Amino acid sequence: MPLHPSQHPTRVVLADDHVLIRRSLRVLLESRGDVEVVGECGDGREVIALAERLKPDIVLMDLSMPELNGIEATRHIRQLCPSTRVIILTAAVATDQVREALRAGATGYIIKRSDIDELVLAVNLVRRGNTYFSSELAEKLDLVQLMAEAQQDDNRSDLDRLSPREREVLQL
Repeated sequence: MPLHPSQHPTRVVLADDHVLIRRSLRVLLESRGDVEVVGECGDGREVIALAERLKPDIVLMDLSMPELNGIEATRHIRQLCPSTRVIILTAAVATDQVREALRAGATGYIIKRSDIDELVLAVNLVRRGNTYFSSELAEKLDLVQLMAEAQQDDNRSDLDRLSPREREVLQL
């Protein structure tokens, strides 16, 4: 999708503990012309620092990373950088993980088996303020119900009741 002359490329930070995945995503996304990868990192603490420093439009975040997992990193990024949107990019398709990612503030959830066209579509839609889920998730899960559950304060999990520091200690 070509850019309007007044629109800057979508600024993206890649967060995955596998270097090969990050480098491949960088090449694929930047080949599209309307995405600029402004940073990449391999752990949850580093992605928070990058997001705070670089203020990207989108963070593509893996769930399983050292130091701090993708859900906790998403929670921190959404608090520190409210205009930065987070798309979870993972192999995990468990209902609980999708719900927790939404509760943390993720606005997209892409399965790593998706093709690059779907990922680019997700980036473009999320940048415009929409929510996006992989088509595979839409076929398997009741996404409307999951989103409603994620937004209900009285339906919080035990993990949500912990302070951010307590969640970090628990993860470690």
